[in-house]
Amino acid sequence: MSPKQKKGKPCPIALIDPESKAELAVKMYKLLGDIRHDHHDELADAKIALAWRSGWKQDDDGHVILGQCVKATDLQKEFAPYDSSAIHGIRAKK
Repeated sequence: MSPKQKKGKPCPIALIDPESKAELAVKMYKLLGDIRHDHHDELADAKIALAWRSGWKQDDDGHVILGQCVKATDLQKEFAPYDSSAIHGIRAKK
């Protein structure tokens, strides 16, 4: 790396691989499928990715974001095969 190049910030988001055999990943994608089947038929063909996000801090009232759904833009869809992402917060234990 040349002296003028800066190191990039570490990415706080990690994609949960839908092909993973890890028990938690399997359970999360099964839950996503069950919720879509039972409550959101309009999303049957949507390609949704699950991800972990670290670094969310609590606000002044002590509230912490547990998760959020992010709709992919047209540009993002060109780079990844997903229509939206469900991002789940994780907190390190002190």
